[in-house]
Amino acid sequence: MWRVWLLVGMVGILVFGLGWHRVSGWKVEAGPTVVNLPLGTAAGKAVGLDGRVYGPLTFAVGAQGLAVADTYHEQLLWFGRGPVTRRALPGMLVEDMVMTPDGVPLVADNRGSAIWRVGAPRTTPLIKFAATRGYTEAIWHMGVTTDHLYVEYVRLGRGGFSVRLDEYRLSGQFVRQVALTQSGRQGSWLPLAGLPISAPVRTFVAGGNGVLYVEPALADGATPVIQLYRSNGQYLGQVTVQAGEPIQHLDLLGVNHEGWLYLGVNLTEAHRARVLIITSRGTPVTEFPVRAVALYAATYGRVTPNGTLYLDQSTATRYRLQTWRVVSYRQWRWGFFSRPAH
Repeated sequence: MWRVWLLVGMVGILVFGLGWHRVSGWKVEAGPTVVNLPLGTAAGKAVGLDGRVYGPLTFAVGAQGLAVADTYHEQLLWFGRGPVTRRALPGMLVEDMVMTPDGVPLVADNRGSAIWRVGAPRTTPLIKFAATRGYTEAIWHMGVTTDHLYVEYVRLGRGGFSVRLDEYRLSGQFVRQVALTQSGRQGSWLPLAGLPISAPVRTFVAGGNGVLYVEPALADGATPVIQLYRSNGQYLGQVTVQAGEPIQHLDLLGVNHEGWLYLGVNLTEAHRARVLIITSRGTPVTEFPVRAVALYAATYGRVTPNGTLYLDQSTATRYRLQTWRVVSYRQWRWGFFSRPAH
């Protein structure tokens, strides 16, 4: 009899042991709230022509600190090692901002059609755009690399709509036009042939790895994609974006040094707001729910090279920026009949 019990015990130990598997993956850890400002006093807000409520429209992150464009108080708020400092931007309507590698904020003023360097003690003009009579024009988006600035500029008027993407040196010197797309009939897009990027650019991110990540303008209902180009215009491929939640609105938040794409999905919709992180090959890294943003903005998120995500998590009464970071994990799981995925 003891041999039978010994055999049963050995089989049990074998089954139990074989059921354990070591799995690894990525998870997200919530970090601190780095900006938390009451609206109306510390930060301005306004109701747009579309009836939506807007707060500070953009922010940027650098090695020396974080800058918030308090758009409707016409000032920049600098969060560094010391107390918060304020730099006046009189008469400006700041709707986008980036940080240079040496930590200087560049702000896009759509009231004066110019890009400014916000330094201490002076704010100086970097690029001035000449207005075209009969058109409404705006600096739509900017991206910065170690030595270049990319500017997306839109023009509306005379029955047409166009988007161009230009490359500049950080000194403000024009280098070349990278992309130009014009609206066609029935909402179609007509890219101009002969330019480095042929995609109809909706928005983009300039990666520190020298790659431009472009979200092209697509027909309503089309599956969103991100196209990858080298700075010289060489096409590298595209990534199809798929999330666990149906995508109504997509925001390309940024990329880390590994080329992982951070995407905001339905960020202003209650119970549907999520962040999706995928590799440059489209492989899912992780996806997690976030609080829906109560204020509308031009910039909802920024990603540092090491992968820290700064995300707009504003409420109806406070402008808030919270951080997240992706960390790896390894653990043992038991599943004899169903092997866990690695």
